[in-house]
Amino acid sequence: MPKKLYPHICDYCGKEHSISTSTYNKLINGKSKHCYCSTECKANAQRRGDYVICANCGKNFYKKPSEIKQQENLYCCTECEFEHRKKVHREERTCEICGKTFVVGKRSKQRFCSPECQHEWQTQRVGEKSSHFIPSYSKCDYCGKMFHISLYNQKTYAHHFCSLTCRQKWYSEVFSQDDNWKEKSRIKMLETLTSGKISLTNSLPQRLVDEMLTETNVPFEREKTIDFYSVDNFLLGYNLIIEVQGDYWHYNPTTFTTPPTKMQIKNRGRDKAKHNFIKHKYGIEILYLWEYDIVHNKELCVELIKKYIINQGNLENYHSFNYNIIENQLCIKDNITTA
Repeated sequence: MPKKLYPHICDYCGKEHSISTSTYNKLINGKSKHCYCSTECKANAQRRGDYVICANCGKNFYKKPSEIKQQENLYCCTECEFEHRKKVHREERTCEICGKTFVVGKRSKQRFCSPECQHEWQTQRVGEKSSHFIPSYSKCDYCGKMFHISLYNQKTYAHHFCSLTCRQKWYSEVFSQDDNWKEKSRIKMLETLTSGKISLTNSLPQRLVDEMLTETNVPFEREKTIDFYSVDNFLLGYNLIIEVQGDYWHYNPTTFTTPPTKMQIKNRGRDKAKHNFIKHKYGIEILYLWEYDIVHNKELCVELIKKYIINQGNLENYHSFNYNIIENQLCIKDNITTA
């Protein structure tokens, strides 16, 4: 006897199909809630997902409910996702300089296809070429020439110059010659020296002179500050001063036959200014021991220091290169060399 079949509509795809008596009875009795036409429909229904349309290519594909809720646009593959995002979030623009088209994000403010085109645009619109340009002029504090200056520099700086050369000349010839500035600079330098921020001179000639004074039991103070100046060795208890002169920096005329350089001339001028100031204000004649004599003729320097102290600072000449040691006696040379 043939089995009896009952018609049924697939609960997943809606297709009509036949079911057996036992399956029918299970549906009637509530033992089964769903019935499907095939194992494929049953598997699809149990996945608890749904078929959606790809936002890029329009293809139907399966997606989980959680993925459907999380994403605004759904894609069947990563290629479709990239291609669609490119269409939605990027656009073509035309370069304002060369007219070339380029792709850029919609939120981007880029107006040029390359840095070269952007630079070209900027050079056409800066300074006097800019629509926002406000002309302003100032007089050069050195040469008096009128020149264009930005409003920012005009308001920010007290002095204005038409060129770097004028600026350098003004500082060297005008600003640095002001007496108040000179005094402030000297005081600041002396404070720096006395505070120990700059270490004391420790050259070989200076160390040798320190040894000579120590060996002869002469108390001294290194780098003593006297008003605006600093002296190498101040002899305590004698009120006398010894300066250690480097042959090159202070230009030893008995060592160098070539004319002095600008730097050497400047240093000699400073030495003369220091000597005149100390002599006129304090009545002290400074003894100058030169590098060559300190290094090569220690006996001469020691005897000259002793004579300088015994005579209370009174000597025929105050430069060591004008003395000799003859038969263990300190003698002044016949031909005096001027420092």
